[in-house]
Amino acid sequence: MLSFFNEGETPYELAASEYEFSNVWAGQLNLKSEINKIITDQSPALSKHIITIWGQFGSGKTHKLLWLKNKIEKEKLGYCIISRIPQGVKNFAGIYKDLFFDNIWDDAVHKLKRIAIETMDHDIRDLRNFVGKTFTNKNPALTQGITKLLQLLRDWDIDHEEVVKIQNWLRGETPARSLKQLGWRKLGLGGDPTDFINCTITILKILMRKQANGKSSAVFWFVDDCHILSAERKFGKDGIARKSPAFDNVQKGFLDVYNNSSKGLTLVFAYAGDTQHSVDLSPDIVSRLHQRIIISDLTEKQSKNYIKELHSNPKYSTKPDRKNQFYPLNEESVECLLELFRDNALQNTPRRINHYLDVILRDGQKQKPPLDVEFIKSRFKVRSKQIEQGEQAEEFSDLEEVP
Repeated sequence: MLSFFNEGETPYELAASEYEFSNVWAGQLNLKSEINKIITDQSPALSKHIITIWGQFGSGKTHKLLWLKNKIEKEKLGYCIISRIPQGVKNFAGIYKDLFFDNIWDDAVHKLKRIAIETMDHDIRDLRNFVGKTFTNKNPALTQGITKLLQLLRDWDIDHEEVVKIQNWLRGETPARSLKQLGWRKLGLGGDPTDFINCTITILKILMRKQANGKSSAVFWFVDDCHILSAERKFGKDGIARKSPAFDNVQKGFLDVYNNSSKGLTLVFAYAGDTQHSVDLSPDIVSRLHQRIIISDLTEKQSKNYIKELHSNPKYSTKPDRKNQFYPLNEESVECLLELFRDNALQNTPRRINHYLDVILRDGQKQKPPLDVEFIKSRFKVRSKQIEQGEQAEEFSDLEEVP
């Protein structure tokens, strides 16, 4: 039965996480319109936006972000960064290094290479003034670093060792020996994130620099799993767990970046939780929100559409069955599964549907398709406890307390 699918033993799980996701929207056209508005609101005139996306665990937040990233890149609508908040981040320095710099440096250095050629006739003084005014807000250390980088890129490729030295310096990881050779100070001394906030602003301005056609580039930065930071706890000497200051520190960093960036920046914060207020957004962030997007659970009709869209798409099945779009199930067995969800107070989320269908499909290998209602009932009775424990484990893994 698995031979019906292009993927391996868990076709539904793999399909749901695939990067170049097809148009699987389960009939949620209003949601698709809201998600697409993130892009269209940046055109034709550029502006700055902060947007939040909330949904239950497994509701499809990451899928929506990947869909957006794919659309932005295919249609050349700007630069796109998508990253997931890691556990243990204390302030914006960790965000900058792991979520921003590593994801965008390649684009930034290629843009700098073009700028280096455009400014070939600038002498060192003019070049320094240009960098300070255009990119670094006259920050002495960054003006020195970006000016030197543009000089090098006039003659060298982006992977030249001298270019890489400055790349490492901008990331805050230059060895003392290299610092001595450069004659520069180390960025982020004492764990202070200010340098990295300024680096982020500078790199964003580089990316948004007007192109040859006179148009500025938009930058979309999608930050997934923000609930991780909101859930962290710090244990005091008294043994009492208190909310970690990390999330407030990170929010302040993002706010500084947003306030000091050029038009064309869209920040999207995606998070899960029991309600859309599960994450304590700062009043300053809330006051700047352009759009709040809520991803609701699927209705039973939308759940059926979701399964049909997966089954009938050649991206997921080798030979889609046009007569029975639920194959290797049928409409009655799908309705039975959704009725069992309802009777057991289980939410209709894409991830839950994926998990149940993967297990049912594996259990039904020796059955003759389509799998009928009685088989669905028997597998649900035997397997639901195990599957729900797996669901809870995935949710809790993102909400572990960090001492």
